[in-house]
Amino acid sequence: MPGPTPPVDPELASLARPGPSRGTPTLDDLRRDGAFLIEERRASVRGPAPDVPVLVCRPAEAFGRLPVLLLPHGDGPRVGPTRQNLAYYLRLARELNAAVVAVDPRSAPDHRSPVTSEDCLTVVTWLSACAYDLAVDAERVVLLGFGGAGTLAGGLTLRLRDRLHLRPLGQMLLSPMLDDRTGTASAARPAPPCAGAPKTNEDAWAHVLGDLPGASDITPYTAPLSGLPPTYLEVGALDILRDEVVTYAQRIWAAGGDAELHVWAGAFPGFDFLAPAAALSRQARATRLDWLRRILIRD
Repeated sequence: MPGPTPPVDPELASLARPGPSRGTPTLDDLRRDGAFLIEERRASVRGPAPDVPVLVCRPAEAFGRLPVLLLPHGDGPRVGPTRQNLAYYLRLARELNAAVVAVDPRSAPDHRSPVTSEDCLTVVTWLSACAYDLAVDAERVVLLGFGGAGTLAGGLTLRLRDRLHLRPLGQMLLSPMLDDRTGTASAARPAPPCAGAPKTNEDAWAHVLGDLPGASDITPYTAPLSGLPPTYLEVGALDILRDEVVTYAQRIWAAGGDAELHVWAGAFPGFDFLAPAAALSRQARATRLDWLRRILIRD
């Protein structure tokens, strides 16, 4: 049986109390300060694959071919709409002089795995073909994903390796869903009320898979566990996914891979989006930015 749940960070708890809903920002909202040129495009490739809506965001004062922060939209209930937290990722991109490509693929529950991941693969293929037109460097891509989008980012990395022989510079997975077997002690705990997450890990995976978690036919692209580029992993100590994220890092290390793991004490899923002014949120965001800088410089 899992032990007692650690307490929520007091500052996070006080700043994350329910308040007025800010809603989903419009493109006009995101363009308001003039820092980014943002356009809606449709990624398409030859063949039967459908077009995939994307937002291409480029710093207004940038020049030359920029690295790309690729944001798959989530394939589960732990993330919001594509634009919900885009302003944060744009601030990251501005610091890094990078472009942002936000993907809006077909997703659960209307479309089950692996449809969403295939749509993301379409976007990467399109990005490579249109790199000159978009003024981006398709060989300098970092995948970013929170929650269900972390599942997508990990599976997309494997598809890029196996089908296109491409390797992203790295992937940043924040509170990612990584293992559908949900057999850890932290997965057995209910999520903290302030987190706004599914009641259990099984709930989240059933939403994505349309079936019971742990089925024998789940592919490594759906629950990615190996063959990854440099990986940043972050999870709150109160997150129901905590133990599987730690195990994921250990497996990468055991295989000789490169992983940086951060487990934030007193934190719940999405803590820095609910309480961005909290000291712990500021520390986590600064740590992410530092890792991204190192990955881009390493290249």
